[in-house]
Amino acid sequence: MEQLGYYFGRFLTPIKALLFYPVLLMPVTDPEKKRYFKIEKGKNAPGSVWTLDKVKKRKLEDEQAASALRRLNLNKGRIKRARALNDTIAGGFFAREYGIKNDDLPVAGYASGLVDKGSISLVSELGPTDCHHINAMCISPGDEWSGLGVGFVSLNWSQLLSTYIPRDKNGRIQRSLLANYRTPFHQMGPWVEFGCRQISDMKFDHRRNAILLTQREPSRNAAVVMHRIQEADTYGDTKMPRLQLGVRSKTSRAMAPMFVEDLSRAGEYQSNCLAVGPDWASNILCAVGTNRGIMQHKGNRLEWLAPHINSSKKSRKDNAFRDIFSVAYLKSHDQVILAGGRPGRCFLADTRAIDKTWLSFQHASTITHIKPLDDKYVLVSGVRDKMCIYDIRSVKKGTFPRPKPESPRFVDWSEHARAVVSFPEYKNKAHIDHGLDVDVEMGLVAAAHDNGDVALFSTKTGHRLKSPGVGDFSRQAGEHIKALQFQRLPGDTTPSLFAGVGEKIHMRSFGAGSLKEEA
Repeated sequence: MEQLGYYFGRFLTPIKALLFYPVLLMPVTDPEKKRYFKIEKGKNAPGSVWTLDKVKKRKLEDEQAASALRRLNLNKGRIKRARALNDTIAGGFFAREYGIKNDDLPVAGYASGLVDKGSISLVSELGPTDCHHINAMCISPGDEWSGLGVGFVSLNWSQLLSTYIPRDKNGRIQRSLLANYRTPFHQMGPWVEFGCRQISDMKFDHRRNAILLTQREPSRNAAVVMHRIQEADTYGDTKMPRLQLGVRSKTSRAMAPMFVEDLSRAGEYQSNCLAVGPDWASNILCAVGTNRGIMQHKGNRLEWLAPHINSSKKSRKDNAFRDIFSVAYLKSHDQVILAGGRPGRCFLADTRAIDKTWLSFQHASTITHIKPLDDKYVLVSGVRDKMCIYDIRSVKKGTFPRPKPESPRFVDWSEHARAVVSFPEYKNKAHIDHGLDVDVEMGLVAAAHDNGDVALFSTKTGHRLKSPGVGDFSRQAGEHIKALQFQRLPGDTTPSLFAGVGEKIHMRSFGAGSLKEEA
């Protein structure tokens, strides 16, 4: 029996070693080095990271880290962002308290507060028309005496229509309020000012109190049409507007071209856009962009700044002045004109230059709108979803190609015209007649997209701003909107956004949608 016990004990010794001694015979994989290591007792492998104690410690730490990660993922569903932080104004103020700077906070607060203030139709009294889409619109500062807004539109490209814009105490458009005013001919409008062929653009001249417009195919006697608004003596009656719409002024006239030999033949050129001269420049009426170059009406004289060329010449397709879609006067400089179009070159035309050497820079696509922000920066938009703000101080004189006899010289310095601010969310693939306007004081851009939507952007960062009230335009428009304008009406401290949608003028203003919301 003793021998049996002896042999049985020797048989159990290796089993005891496996059960009670901390020696593992199975190898373990290192997750970093991707190698196998054998775990042994510390006294057998002093200082090794694969000793039994260190392996157990790391295993315990890994389990604790995995447990903490699970708790963290569970807590994510329990933590919710406060509703106040999602609000544009309240969330922006809280973020500023925590030291987060947001340059778009003032303009974002204004954009989020724009609400629908109604609309006024332009076909209710005129009956059915062939076209129910406004292609050009001009909202004047209004009649300060009576507090009425005044709007001019081209509804079917052949007539200039005018209407008063009456508003109630909440700032909403109420056409029925015109019954309380002594309007011309005792009518509520709209009125047909006069007929004009193919109206391409119109602007309001504040100094002359007149509407300037251009025709797509101008005749010999109507290169630029100026329609003065008749003013009446109200005799202290606040219910009688001083601006009399629908009354043809005796001083209204068409600006006849001076160079008859250049403009007399039909189809030789077309007018695309115009820019009203600065208020302080009494001798400058406007600048006109055509498919042949740039014209300016100065000192009762209409002259070509960029002489047009003969369409039969082969060099026409290489001409830089092939199509001008936008013109504007530089801020505080009545002698410098910004112009651009196809093929996408923006010119800084200095009319004082004797040798007609103009600065220019290349935009990424065909230019549709040019809006000077100040003497340093200019906003340029175009097709292919391209809209940028450029610093014109970086455009410098350099070497320029040999001048062609049919066009002035221009300086090609496109590599130095870098965008200061870009607008990546701007969407316009191919429309050159889409609406766009800029309120320089607010730092706000309103642009019509090719899907019928209207978006608001910040000129400081180029970000698109949240504005639920402006988004309503996209559901009302059957096509892209062609007329947008910011304007302050009498008694307003902030500008309103006007849009020509179909046959109606829609208004969005900052404030409450109704008196109940304001209370």
